[in-house]
Amino acid sequence: MTKPTILALGAGYGCMMAIKTLQKKLRADEAEIILISKHNYHFQTTLLHEVATGTLPGERAKVYVHEELDMKRLTLIEDEVIGFKKEANQVITRNGIYDYDYLIIGLGFSPETFGIEGMDDYAMKISSLDRALMIKEHIEKRFQNYLVSKDTNDLKVIVCGGGLTGVEFASDLANQIKNLCAELNIDASLPEIVCVEAGPNILPMLEQKLIDEAVKRLELLGVRVLTNTFVKACTDHGVIVEVQGEKSEMNAGTVVWTAGVRGHDVIANSEFQNSRGKIAVDDYLRVPGDEHIFVVGDCALVMDPECNRPFPPTAQIASQQGEFVGKVLTRILRNESLGESFVFQNRGVVCSLGYNNGVGVALGFKLKGHNASFIKNTIENKWLLSIGGPTLVMKKGKFKF
Repeated sequence: MTKPTILALGAGYGCMMAIKTLQKKLRADEAEIILISKHNYHFQTTLLHEVATGTLPGERAKVYVHEELDMKRLTLIEDEVIGFKKEANQVITRNGIYDYDYLIIGLGFSPETFGIEGMDDYAMKISSLDRALMIKEHIEKRFQNYLVSKDTNDLKVIVCGGGLTGVEFASDLANQIKNLCAELNIDASLPEIVCVEAGPNILPMLEQKLIDEAVKRLELLGVRVLTNTFVKACTDHGVIVEVQGEKSEMNAGTVVWTAGVRGHDVIANSEFQNSRGKIAVDDYLRVPGDEHIFVVGDCALVMDPECNRPFPPTAQIASQQGEFVGKVLTRILRNESLGESFVFQNRGVVCSLGYNNGVGVALGFKLKGHNASFIKNTIENKWLLSIGGPTLVMKKGKFKF
């Protein structure tokens, strides 16, 4: 009999873990596994803020597929997914059409700007490795331009969004700017970083004491934190904000948008029923009405039963979803019971606040300072260990404690 084809879309945390699990559990003759990805590498989205600030080389955030997976049991197709023929069990790419028996959708996210005027045109987004590198280059060029223009707006960066990505980017940038000023002989008191958050607090997933600690650390680094401040528009020279009904303009040479993500645009524009590019999946992470299609990561809408809201998209939940799908598919191919439905095991969240500092919660323990930084690095290394073993940890791991 012909082996069933499992087609995975995207080299993110979810699909990588799904394929890794399948390769562990299935024999080579039980399924053909194909991965379609724009690149031959997985990039760690949790490290993109460091690439964008220049504290981490882009190559360090890449993990090549051949380093993670058994290429003797995987066909990698470097191509871009542009659509689906759901009834025909086919995926359409730029260069071809591919059949599948089982499909795993893990295409990742697209930035969500909520229709804010000018945000798509003028703000920069930390949404891919290439874009992160563009932000780094843009900031460096602005600082170099200041040497000629003497316009202090060239040295000003506005970060829109006080979630994990925005806070980690702002704190990391504050450290990196000191080095850039020393290199270009710029007065280190002139640059300004402003973190703008619409809500009453940054890092709303944490308790107030840890939030206060994060604000204190950011201010010590020179980052100005503005809460209850709504970004109403983005222009070619800054943003327009609203505070208590009053609008004002904030000028800056760089605006970075980190305030929202949605599921991938391909899903948003597909025949799948979705909300902002996310598909509401069943208890086994399948598309309702089609037991052959699974969705993981940013494209999957999974409800948190405790608060009746969708789980926020994180590498942690994507990895757990991928492992779960790998196990379920193994049972399906062996005509076994599906087992228990998916339950997200929230092991906490840790926010980096620059070199050797951070805040967060892990396994119920509240963390700050060096301890948080150590756990943050441990989490990154644990992912590398799970996907590529000790060799990959030694090659790509983080050991700054």
